[in-house]
Amino acid sequence: MAEGSDRVTNVTFNEETLVLRLADGCMLTVPLSWFPRLLAAPPAARVNWEVDSDDGAAVRWPDVNVTLDLTRLLKRAHGAMGT
Repeated sequence: MAEGSDRVTNVTFNEETLVLRLADGCMLTVPLSWFPRLLAAPPAARVNWEVDSDDGAAVRWPDVNVTLDLTRLLKRAHGAMGT
Protein backbone atom coordinates (compact mmCIF):
# COMPACT_ATOMS: atom_id res chain seq x y z
CA MET A 1 0.00 0.00 0.00
CA ALA A 2 1.12 3.52 -0.65
CA GLU A 3 2.05 5.54 2.40
CA GLY A 4 -1.09 6.93 4.02
CA SER A 5 -3.45 4.79 1.95
CA ASP A 6 -3.97 2.43 4.87
CA ARG A 7 -5.17 5.22 7.16
CA VAL A 8 -8.59 4.41 8.61
CA THR A 9 -11.02 7.24 7.91
CA ASN A 10 -14.36 5.70 8.92
CA VAL A 11 -15.78 2.69 10.72
CA THR A 12 -19.29 1.29 10.32
CA PHE A 13 -21.14 -1.83 11.43
CA ASN A 14 -24.18 -3.84 10.64
CA GLU A 15 -25.38 -6.83 12.62
CA GLU A 16 -22.85 -9.15 10.98
CA THR A 17 -19.91 -7.10 9.74
CA LEU A 18 -17.34 -4.47 10.61
CA VAL A 19 -16.40 -2.13 7.74
CA LEU A 20 -13.28 0.01 7.73
CA ARG A 21 -12.97 2.71 5.08
CA LEU A 22 -9.40 3.61 4.18
CA ALA A 23 -7.99 6.90 2.96
CA ASP A 24 -7.54 5.54 -0.57
CA GLY A 25 -11.27 4.74 -0.78
CA CYS A 26 -10.93 1.00 -0.24
CA MET A 27 -13.20 -0.70 2.23
CA LEU A 28 -12.29 -3.71 4.33
CA THR A 29 -15.32 -5.74 5.46
CA VAL A 30 -14.81 -8.53 7.99
CA PRO A 31 -17.14 -10.65 10.12
CA LEU A 32 -18.04 -8.98 13.38
CA SER A 33 -17.86 -12.45 14.97
CA TRP A 34 -14.05 -12.15 14.77
CA PHE A 35 -14.32 -9.61 17.59
CA PRO A 36 -16.59 -10.97 20.35
CA ARG A 37 -16.33 -7.85 22.54
CA LEU A 38 -17.42 -5.61 19.66
CA LEU A 39 -20.16 -8.07 18.74
CA ALA A 40 -21.52 -7.95 22.30
CA ALA A 41 -21.08 -4.18 22.67
CA PRO A 42 -24.08 -1.88 22.52
CA PRO A 43 -24.34 0.34 19.42
CA ALA A 44 -23.29 3.44 21.37
CA ALA A 45 -20.00 1.77 22.31
CA ARG A 46 -19.38 0.63 18.73
CA VAL A 47 -19.70 4.12 17.28
CA ASN A 48 -17.26 5.50 19.88
CA TRP A 49 -14.05 4.66 18.00
CA GLU A 50 -10.85 6.58 17.50
CA VAL A 51 -7.72 6.29 15.42
CA ASP A 52 -5.11 4.87 17.78
CA SER A 53 -1.78 5.40 16.03
CA ASP A 54 0.17 8.23 14.46
CA ASP A 55 -0.13 6.69 11.01
CA GLY A 56 -3.87 5.95 11.33
CA ALA A 57 -3.39 2.20 10.96
CA ALA A 58 -5.07 1.18 14.22
CA VAL A 59 -8.55 1.76 15.57
CA ARG A 60 -9.58 1.68 19.21
CA TRP A 61 -12.92 1.36 20.98
CA PRO A 62 -12.25 2.71 24.48
CA ASP A 63 -15.65 1.69 25.87
CA VAL A 64 -14.99 -2.00 25.19
CA ASN A 65 -11.17 -2.01 25.44
CA VAL A 66 -10.60 -3.23 21.88
CA THR A 67 -7.82 -2.09 19.54
CA LEU A 68 -7.48 -3.37 15.98
CA ASP A 69 -4.24 -3.06 14.07
CA LEU A 70 -4.96 -2.71 10.37
CA THR A 71 -1.88 -4.67 9.28
CA ARG A 72 -2.87 -7.67 11.40
CA LEU A 73 -6.48 -7.38 10.30
CA LEU A 74 -5.48 -7.36 6.62
CA LYS A 75 -3.32 -10.47 7.15
CA ARG A 76 -6.19 -12.24 8.90
CA ALA A 77 -8.66 -11.28 6.18
CA HIS A 78 -6.20 -12.39 3.50
CA GLY A 79 -5.77 -15.75 5.26
CA ALA A 80 -9.53 -16.19 5.58
CA MET A 81 -9.82 -15.81 1.82
CA GLY A 82 -7.52 -18.78 1.40
CA THR A 83 -4.87 -16.94 -0.55
